[in-house]
Amino acid sequence: MSLMNWMELLGSAGTRLREARKAAGLSAAQVAKRAGMSESAIRALENGQNRITAENAAALAPIVKTTPTYILYAVGDVTVSDAMAEIQQLPQEELARALRLLKAAG
Repeated sequence: MSLMNWMELLGSAGTRLREARKAAGLSAAQVAKRAGMSESAIRALENGQNRITAENAAALAPIVKTTPTYILYAVGDVTVSDAMAEIQQLPQEELARALRLLKAAG
């Protein structure tokens, strides 16, 4: 992910919601159905047309597999796709070491 994309991701709650939704492999319609909202309401949140409230973030975060704090403030979580991209860039030795540590932690 480029620096500009990271800055955009950090700058907008709607963008973070959209990225988390995509990383979870969900469409806006699927999220809307699970949240009891309309697809247009989800799109309005993602596009910044409507403000994401704490209540929205709390309801949507578990659906898109992140935390409300991440959606609102870009703190406390990263999207799965971003984490995977970072992991794939690790040198083979570091990846092997990380796997050994995870196995040891059990």
